[in-house]
Amino acid sequence: MKIEGYTLTNHALVEREDRIVEILATTGFGKIISKMENKGNTVKALTSTGVCLIVDERTKTCVTLYKIDSRKIGKFVSKALV
Repeated sequence: MKIEGYTLTNHALVEREDRIVEILATTGFGKIISKMENKGNTVKALTSTGVCLIVDERTKTCVTLYKIDSRKIGKFVSKALV
């Protein structure tokens, strides 16, 4: 499975299956609208539906994903790279 060109890791696909099902059943993944730095080689990518993807830009993989609440969206956007 791919989201916005990123292949989901086993952790994201299997261990976070419940998150994927919830997101698909409610808002969908949307399109990436903003990115900010994260630990190591990863970047946090915010989608238009409020999903945060932790992605490795080097390997083009999505390490994990989760819904982000409205309080954190402003903080996310203020630190955005794009």
